[in-house]
Amino acid sequence: MSKSLVCFDIGSDALKMAVFTADNGSLTLDDFAVVNLGIPPDTSIEERNSTIAQTIRYTLDERKLRPKSVHISLSGQSVFVRFVKLPAVDESKIAQIVRYEAQQQVPFPIEEVEWDHQVIGDRSAEEIDIVLVAMKTEIVSGLVEAISAQHIEVETVDVSSLSLYNAMVYNEGPFETSTALVDLGARTTNLLIAEGINLWSRAIPIGGENLGQAIAQELDIPQEEADKLKRLVQIGVTGGDERLNRAGEAVTKVLNRLLAEIRRSIGYHRSQSQGTPVQRVLLSGGGSFVKNIDTFLADKLRVEVAPLSPLARVSVSPHVDKEAIRAQGRLLGDVVGLGLRAAGRGILHTNLLPKAIIYQRELSKKKVFIAGAAACLIGAMALLGLNAKSNTEATQNELTGKQELRERWGRIASEIEEYENKTKGFEAQAKEIKQMQVARLYWVDFIEIIKNKKPRNAWFTGIQIAGMETPTGGPAGSPYYPSNPVLPPGAGSMGGYYPPSGSMGPPGGTSPTMRNAPASSSSAAKPRGGKAKTKLTLTGFLKLTARGATSESERAKEIEKLRQNLENIDVPEDPENPGKTRKFFSNVILVSLTPVPDPYKILGEPLAGFTFTADVEVPIEF
Repeated sequence: MSKSLVCFDIGSDALKMAVFTADNGSLTLDDFAVVNLGIPPDTSIEERNSTIAQTIRYTLDERKLRPKSVHISLSGQSVFVRFVKLPAVDESKIAQIVRYEAQQQVPFPIEEVEWDHQVIGDRSAEEIDIVLVAMKTEIVSGLVEAISAQHIEVETVDVSSLSLYNAMVYNEGPFETSTALVDLGARTTNLLIAEGINLWSRAIPIGGENLGQAIAQELDIPQEEADKLKRLVQIGVTGGDERLNRAGEAVTKVLNRLLAEIRRSIGYHRSQSQGTPVQRVLLSGGGSFVKNIDTFLADKLRVEVAPLSPLARVSVSPHVDKEAIRAQGRLLGDVVGLGLRAAGRGILHTNLLPKAIIYQRELSKKKVFIAGAAACLIGAMALLGLNAKSNTEATQNELTGKQELRERWGRIASEIEEYENKTKGFEAQAKEIKQMQVARLYWVDFIEIIKNKKPRNAWFTGIQIAGMETPTGGPAGSPYYPSNPVLPPGAGSMGGYYPPSGSMGPPGGTSPTMRNAPASSSSAAKPRGGKAKTKLTLTGFLKLTARGATSESERAKEIEKLRQNLENIDVPEDPENPGKTRKFFSNVILVSLTPVPDPYKILGEPLAGFTFTADVEVPIEF
């Protein structure tokens, strides 16, 4: 059965659209368009999303297309792609380990991003290769919502570099030797290296716009004029036009910077994967139209360089303009790969569509079903009422039959009520799961809050819940050096000033100690998802000023400043309502303040060891 697919690749400078028909595993290109977005680099995210959504709507309307849904891919520095090696484990444990890796690798709090992963390569090997993709939720949600406001439903949010890989493998693979794809976009160049079933990629922040900017700077001309001149430049060719020669030199300087990054990336990949040298380079993207760039790269890299043919194995409808295909075909790698993924022919199929949007759509479908059933019930009951009124002289048998009909509809009403109760149950379960996820990440967030909001001249070496064993170790008689540091996954370091060895804490210790408290009888009786107030003991070090090191009163002022800092830390009262905040700690009290002996001073700086107690709310699950 054939299926129509509408795909959009959203770049920093252009929007590419392609319409495909998928039929029995084959793909046919029915229409395509490349539209300049014209969005300045300093445009706000909201304005950019609005422009993109309006351009998508205009492109569809111009072709009289009314798709049920569309597939989009995104690129640029806002998209995070990492390749991670994991030890071979059971299939059931991969998701759990990947989540931990995501917390370590993604440079944002995990609850603020949409992320997905896929196993690539040989699952039976000693190490499993994982591709991990992520993007900030506010960015991807804002774009999907802007497109939805144009009455267009987004079904898939993919990553351009991974879509390119799908097109590359489908049209040029399989790759028995190492092959690189250099996709020169407007602001970013995507480098992909494929060998066999293995893949690696990197985004290099150099693109076609840098070429035009270099010409404008070299010749001191407007950017628009420089962009026109860029199309005339021939790399490595000089002639009588001095102006064109200087433009070519400016472009060559930028390409040499790009070449250095490509070489460095290829070398890094080979050292990590123990693979073979790159034997072939494929070119795609708008920057690949620079004249003689293929020859330039072939001479410098000493390998074969050729343009990517994203339509080599894709059928093209007779209605598509053949001249337009010849002129712009190599720009379509992203949308071809996206179409292959949507048709079930792509190797990679990650999806960054926000989970909250997926949940809302599923809930809406259930509500439509319930509303339809309720409408049928109301109509039927109304019909019964009319029949009863118009048959006042009916026999007892007729009345009995109506009673049976009412009972039948009553059973239907009960079934509808049962569906409604199940739906409420699903919603309650989803809420409970969300609360459990928040609780599981509580200590990770706890560490992050302290790390981000504490003064830089202080760090913590111990965090102890009331009623628990005091950490020991380090210098004799010192309570400030934990001997068995335990941190929750992704906690990282809370350090401020570090010793030369690079450890997370002072000499004799490593990271702040965190120990889970045993469940008390009072908290065990409370419902899941609630909070309980408990007492925490915080130990650590404060780097003193010169005056604080010699004056007891000054030292007291400095430690009081730290105490007030802790007491003034604000956090959202509700993660879904960040505007409303509460104090993270309350009743912060200094228990002790001990100068640290000279042998344990860090970098010769005077230190004081401190112990605070504070009240804090924790999830009852802990």
